[in-house]
Amino acid sequence: MDRLEPDGIAAIFVGNATFSGIEFPFHQIFREHLETKGYVFDRLLIDKIKGRRLFRGRQNLSPNGIASEYLLVLRKHDS
Repeated sequence: MDRLEPDGIAAIFVGNATFSGIEFPFHQIFREHLETKGYVFDRLLIDKIKGRRLFRGRQNLSPNGIASEYLLVLRKHDS
């Protein structure tokens, strides 16, 4: 990210994790953090996961995995 030219675009692919039934909005956390570093939010693209094949007998608190994946697009502010 430090090598990105001013007005350059950064795209980050993020999946929000779920712990004990609570979904943590990592895409929002990354957005807020990077905005403090001089990046400007451009757009958020959402891809709902419709079909998946998970391991059988999955033994964790989020047996269905993540429901959506996000592409967070930011632009580096002119410095």
